Amino acid sequence: MPTIDLTTPSGRPEPPAPPPRPVDAAPRRIGLTLPELQHAAILAGGAPLPFEVAPPSAADAMESRLGRSPATAEDQAYREVVAGLHDPGESLTRRGLLSSDELDDGLAGAIGLLAAPRLALDVDVRMGPVQAKAWHRQDGRAVASLATVDGVVFELAWFGTDAWASELARVAAVSEEIRLAESAVPPYLDLPYELADAAAEATRTGRGDLLPVLVARSSGRVLGPDGPLADPEVARALT
Repeated sequence: MPTIDLTTPSGRPEPPAPPPRPVDAAPRRIGLTLPELQHAAILAGGAPLPFEVAPPSAADAMESRLGRSPATAEDQAYREVVAGLHDPGESLTRRGLLSSDELDDGLAGAIGLLAAPRLALDVDVRMGPVQAKAWHRQDGRAVASLATVDGVVFELAWFGTDAWASELARVAAVSEEIRLAESAVPPYLDLPYELADAAAEATRTGRGDLLPVLVARSSGRVLGPDGPLADPEVARALT
């Protein structure tokens, strides 16, 4: 009786792999709330996110006597919004991004790339009263980006390096809802590094009142398109 070995390959060549579909190379984007993002990072091995949420600030003696400052009120309102969001595990499961504590592969990979990139790029864009922050992280042929306007809802995206330029252009694209006005910043501004650094720190910490003092220390050393700029003009440009 003849014996047929079904484990022996037939010798016929394997069929070629199907060509990649254009949709497979398109950037993938998902919206995540802050609790969903933090929960996903924990499930992805405790991957660190590119930002930190500051702990609640305690009221100082003046606020205790005179009431909360606008910054303290905004901080409390923000935390109340975040606390009122749905349970992150349930919402991720409902959206198909989590199954039995296993994250969607794309989501897990994007969070991992955010945590351990070869190249990191942070983008901060202000359009009128709106300020957007974006974090781009790249390694090899892959890029992951995370962006937010309010710190409550984030857009997480991942894509190939060939799409990176167009994705960066999305960050800086001016919304049609923004009415552009003439900028107070001259088209050319040459100033000492120590002034730029100190002015940025003063603005970041809400001490814009120090700008005239800082500018006066570098009086005559700031150049515009037509030569040295007057101190008041420099202060306006740095505001």
